[in-house]
Amino acid sequence: MRYRSVADLDDDVVEWLPRLPRDLELVVGIPRSGLLAASLLALHLNVAMTDVEGLVEGRVLQPGPRYAAGVTGLLDKPTNILVVDDSVLLGRQLQAVKERIGAADLRHTVRYAALYPAPGSEHYVDFFFEIVETPR
Repeated sequence: MRYRSVADLDDDVVEWLPRLPRDLELVVGIPRSGLLAASLLALHLNVAMTDVEGLVEGRVLQPGPRYAAGVTGLLDKPTNILVVDDSVLLGRQLQAVKERIGAADLRHTVRYAALYPAPGSEHYVDFFFEIVETPR
């Protein structure tokens, strides 16, 4: 088994940052396991975050009063978005998410990422950190 702890996940997110686009304005987590990876990524990038349904409905998670001005109206204009999951195996969940977001006909630039795709699954995403064999 190829185990990754939460500490490993955070370390990998930090190492992954230079390989990701610099123009990201919003990170979207795929429920349930992608939410932790997305949260860590959003924190390190200092950008807003939401989940898939929030994106489709035009909602961003509120960051608190100090950062609230930065998310107000964020989805009212074209936005650079990264949809994140922790891993990809067969791609069914990711395909369902792509269809859901596509059906919403958003005017944003949406790219997809997973930290740990299985071998042969990396083509489902635009960005990945490390190919990890199963079981994991």
